Amino acid sequence: MSSKIMLVEASATMRYVLQGFYENSDYEVHSFSSYVEASKALSSQYTKFDTEYQCVIAGWPKSRKIEGGGEFLKLLEAPDFHDLPVIILAQDLRADTRAWVATRDHAVLVPWKAYQSSKALVNKLIGQDISQETEVFSSKFPNSDISILVVDDSPSIRYALSDLLNLHGYKVSVVDTAEKGLVAAQQSNFDIAIIDFYLEESTGDELCSKLLSDDKTQHMTCAILTGTYSDHIIHRSLRAGGVECMFKNESSELLLARIDAISHLIRGKKQLKEDHNRLDAILGSVKDGVYGVDKKGYLTFVNSRAKTLLGYAEESNLVGKRAHDLFHHSDASGKPVPPEACEIHRAYAHEITTQNMDGIFFDYQGKAISVNYTIRPLTLEGKVAGSIVEFSPKEESTVVDPRTWNNLTYDALTGLMNKRYFESFLNNEVRRTTRSQAYTSLLVIDVEYCARGNQQVRAVKPVSIAKSENMVRTVARVLTDSFRTTDLIGYLGNGQFG
Repeated sequence: MSSKIMLVEASATMRYVLQGFYENSDYEVHSFSSYVEASKALSSQYTKFDTEYQCVIAGWPKSRKIEGGGEFLKLLEAPDFHDLPVIILAQDLRADTRAWVATRDHAVLVPWKAYQSSKALVNKLIGQDISQETEVFSSKFPNSDISILVVDDSPSIRYALSDLLNLHGYKVSVVDTAEKGLVAAQQSNFDIAIIDFYLEESTGDELCSKLLSDDKTQHMTCAILTGTYSDHIIHRSLRAGGVECMFKNESSELLLARIDAISHLIRGKKQLKEDHNRLDAILGSVKDGVYGVDKKGYLTFVNSRAKTLLGYAEESNLVGKRAHDLFHHSDASGKPVPPEACEIHRAYAHEITTQNMDGIFFDYQGKAISVNYTIRPLTLEGKVAGSIVEFSPKEESTVVDPRTWNNLTYDALTGLMNKRYFESFLNNEVRRTTRSQAYTSLLVIDVEYCARGNQQVRAVKPVSIAKSENMVRTVARVLTDSFRTTDLIGYLGNGQFG
């Protein structure tokens, strides 16, 4: 029994040439001048005994407007004809012709001037037992952890995909309309949605947009399914948020490979979320407030205790914002402190470790809180990625009296850091330079006249004491004006500045 070939060509001349070329071949050639008639014959081939075509040789429609041309090509893309070999003859190898052939399995493009080579191709294509091709794709995972929603108004496509995906371990649900797809996605926890672009009452990109804008379904990954290659469809699908554009006529192996790649990304996201929740649970069990910043001082995470102490309800109000602007932007008196002069912010940038330091944080309402804090560099993969800050309120009543704080940390005469506060920062700087082998300078300025004057004339000439104090204040102002805001200046007592 000879194999049957369908030959479709609208041009009488070219059809005559092909008929003559295949006349003496071993094949039974059925010739059609109309794409409409060819479509009818192809669709009805399974209704009669021994009418199945083993190959189609078709001239490419010069225009989709040619009667039945577009419908004929679409029919060849249907699942029922997935394994049917097709040879396309074209006078000019246009982009749309090449794209159609490239996206269809068992299709070959031949220039008309080389039509004589088509016979060898027919022999080769019909000689292949396509139905017995072995499946080369194998997933590395059991896939039972991935659930997929298929939305397609074609029953054959829905159940073909369902069978294929179930066979490879995926959990699959199918619906036939966009409305049912949206409801199903909201009621269940799907990972992937495979959506037909042309649905009866909607389009796939519209459903994709709805899924990704809904709080219940925005975690889903959407892929658009289409029967034809079209830049228009691909652009609309990607703009809607779809990550893949799949073709109904592509091989099962390629489709499975695409879904496997999407599943790999989803597993990574799930693992990242689990790690984040685990870290959050650990940090949430710590009694102190803990937050992390990058080297520029922007918050990367905040534990629940820190949010409670600082009066923040949502993590979104913190992460991604600069800690200096939120927590330690001012001193206890409310005077703004620029980032470059803030010791906490400097610690972020210069990888400084501090232990049990006293400081002022401001909560969400703007109230000052006296805290004890520790800062440590955060090292990831051998590189410093930022800092971790632990802090706790110093008293039961966390609201600080600015006058009390100033008395504890600043000198009343000069307004500069007092000796205790200056030495605490000096110790931190020594630790930083020891670890990083950086250079720093320490200047100790002794205004000797003031010290000696205070000691010698305190009981005899009170007016001289006032002069000495005025000189100390004058020197403090000169030093403040002369040094950078990033430099630290303190009054150590007895006419000494550091």
